[in-house]
Amino acid sequence: MKKKLSFSVRARRAEGRRRQIRRVVIGFWITCVLGAAAGIPFARGPITMGGRLMAGFQPAQGGIETTESAVGMMRFRSASFRTRPAPTPSPTEEPEPYVPPAGSLAEVIYDAASEFGIDGGYLYSVATCESALNVQAYNGAGYYGLFQFDQPTWSAYGYGSIYDPTAQARTAARLLAAGQTSRWPNCA
Repeated sequence: MKKKLSFSVRARRAEGRRRQIRRVVIGFWITCVLGAAAGIPFARGPITMGGRLMAGFQPAQGGIETTESAVGMMRFRSASFRTRPAPTPSPTEEPEPYVPPAGSLAEVIYDAASEFGIDGGYLYSVATCESALNVQAYNGAGYYGLFQFDQPTWSAYGYGSIYDPTAQARTAARLLAAGQTSRWPNCA
């Protein structure tokens, strides 16, 4: 057994007005979309399409309201972008390659990288990532030295002391040049 709900006359009229407004708004929207698709320009004013519906609508004067501090920040940003000099690249000048100081750890790493044909900055960044350039670094998981080699890898590829920075740099450069970046999954 279905029960029919009954509403007051006032509620039915209000619902009828809401439906009518929805129809008008949807019709206006469809008209605007079809008009835009047909290339009809929509100018502001009472003569244009929808002008009669929107005649009583008054937009807020001044656009978007904002605080004075936000306006000041926007002015500052736009002024700073206007005054920033544009970088001018020089097509004839090539940047000079980085030359590490003689006898330093960076020189050892860069020499090993150039010996095996890889970028010195790349090899240096791997060493920085692995050990923070500490030649005596030891990880509790069994990794030693500048490039954090474990004993099996060192016995297969390395030579001399596992803490020797030259041997570590040359071994790491040789492995990276051979494409074995998976030995340093977090850094290479």
